[in-house]
Amino acid sequence: MSTKPLILIVDDAPSNVQVLAHILSDRCKVSFALSGEQALDFVARSPPELVLLDVQMPGMDGYDVLRHLKGDPVTRDIPVIFVTAMNDSASESAALAAGAMDFIHKPINPDVVRARVDVQLALRAKEVALRLYNDNLEELVAERTQALRKAQLAAEAASVAKTHFLGNMSHELRTPLHQLSAMIHLLQRTELSDKQKSLADKMVPIHKRLIDLVDGILKVTELEARTIVLRAEPFDARSVVEEVVADSQGRVVAKQLQLIADTDALRGLTVIGDAANLRLALQCYLGNAITFTEKGSVCVVAMREVEAGDAVGEAAELTLRFEVRDTGIGIPAEAVPRLFSIFEQVDNSPTRRFGGTGIGLVTVKKLAEAMGGSAGCSSEEGRGSTFWFTIRVRQAPA
Repeated sequence: MSTKPLILIVDDAPSNVQVLAHILSDRCKVSFALSGEQALDFVARSPPELVLLDVQMPGMDGYDVLRHLKGDPVTRDIPVIFVTAMNDSASESAALAAGAMDFIHKPINPDVVRARVDVQLALRAKEVALRLYNDNLEELVAERTQALRKAQLAAEAASVAKTHFLGNMSHELRTPLHQLSAMIHLLQRTELSDKQKSLADKMVPIHKRLIDLVDGILKVTELEARTIVLRAEPFDARSVVEEVVADSQGRVVAKQLQLIADTDALRGLTVIGDAANLRLALQCYLGNAITFTEKGSVCVVAMREVEAGDAVGEAAELTLRFEVRDTGIGIPAEAVPRLFSIFEQVDNSPTRRFGGTGIGLVTVKKLAEAMGGSAGCSSEEGRGSTFWFTIRVRQAPA
């Protein structure tokens, strides 16, 4: 059974109090005060849900009482209905400006009293419920935020553990793989039958794939752990691109593809940066482009994207952009967002046509970010792709 709301009737005339109490007693608990001072004392002890306040009282009138109620943070939200014999618009405007919620004009109409009291009590109940909901919501948000923070810390700890594990395993694998390389080399120098020599020769590319895989994982873990140290040495940016292109000529010729290098924008440009990591990023992109292109061409484009002069006497800072465009199989739009995540591939199924480990693109992205740039791609399935990355370098003094 619900508790009846408490209403305080404030009027210096006991007869008016009795009339209002009689009208409202069936739906409310009614208390009364015969002066403004008594009203404030009662409200301080037992805050009501609603106050019916007479305007004209000796001593402290209705406006004074309302001013005290609205000035106290504890009572400012208690709705007040003025009970007044004045029904001119100026009085009503003044009352609303002071904070009254409504009016009951004398002589009193019972139906009007009940209707206006019911409206204010309903609004008051909704206000209280909304405040309670907001309090609960804030508490729930705080709990969820704390839970999310714990989950984030756990995920970060797991990521660090994974990075350390992959790094340690890569280091441990390098030793036996290098020993295996030496054994293969010694085996090739011994007297072997043609069949044995063929088998030994086939071990070389397999061993190289393993070395590349381990080196790739090690490079990614170094980048994730931010332990990699970038070099700052002068180098010819155009030469680096052309070296990478030249190293790929054998694969291109074997697949009967056309390989184009557009490096005119870098002609005569010597920059200060990390040539080895630039070379590695280009090799990853170019190797993928050749792998996923069956016919047509692969084009490597190098350009200066932004050039901004620093202070007088200092070298200019450049943003270099490198693109590798192909006419290969392309990438479905839904697969593009996950391309630069570690161990992700366009086709993750066991029956995929093309091999790979899914670490090449993430390596390029992290290398580019480490060198002050970014990476991305655009692609159309069946028509080819363009993979790009940028790096920040300084132009070497003449």
